[in-house]
Amino acid sequence: MINNAVAAAQQSGQAYIMQSSGIRAMRSVKKETLKLLETFIEKSEDNELVLTKFVPPLLDPVLVDYFQGNPDARDSEVLSLFTLSP
Repeated sequence: MINNAVAAAQQSGQAYIMQSSGIRAMRSVKKETLKLLETFIEKSEDNELVLTKFVPPLLDPVLVDYFQGNPDARDSEVLSLFTLSP
């Protein structure tokens, strides 16, 4: 969703879109969600469950979005989340 808004704005020449209140709000929610996931993984006592049931469903929506998205919309929290070792 964020990447779509950024791409559309760039095509129309609106470089300021990353500063709009709507994009800032969406990015804030995304960052907080990634931090929540990171905390869950760090605190989990069942590493097998996290690695087999929790991480695989995250790969597509999080990592693919990160790599295919606009570089201006990428969040460092994505890399932090996937560098954890449960």
